[in-house]
Amino acid sequence: MDIERLRNKRHLNVQEQVLLRKHSVLKGAKYWRENESAVPDEIKKILIEKKIDINKSIFIDYSRNSPGCYTDDGIILDQNKRFFEFQIDVVENQIQDIIWDDITKNLDLSHKKAGSGPTRFYLALEVQEELNREGLEYF
Repeated sequence: MDIERLRNKRHLNVQEQVLLRKHSVLKGAKYWRENESAVPDEIKKILIEKKIDINKSIFIDYSRNSPGCYTDDGIILDQNKRFFEFQIDVVENQIQDIIWDDITKNLDLSHKKAGSGPTRFYLALEVQEELNREGLEYF
């Protein structure tokens, strides 16, 4: 189904809502995989130190340089299907502070949730699997 047509539709059924949510996750994951230069070297180093295979993982909700916040923050789904929330403060190419938490056990990874279908994090697992099957790599 055409995503643009769904976005403009006034009332969406559960399947259509799921398609839009999954498309949103896919769009973000593909962006970070296709734009390697957008991820700072300091972040790449931290991911390597944490033994995260960036070519098999996907970024979720990754934002850079938020005013008044940490330089970089977001959630990454690693190759072992673990979700990590991070906040990393980089000043003048130097890492000042890192907050790194495994949030997997706190997330709802339901395949079916009454009235809304699969959760966003379940959809992220599906997107990751699809992208890894396609062989779309970060770097």
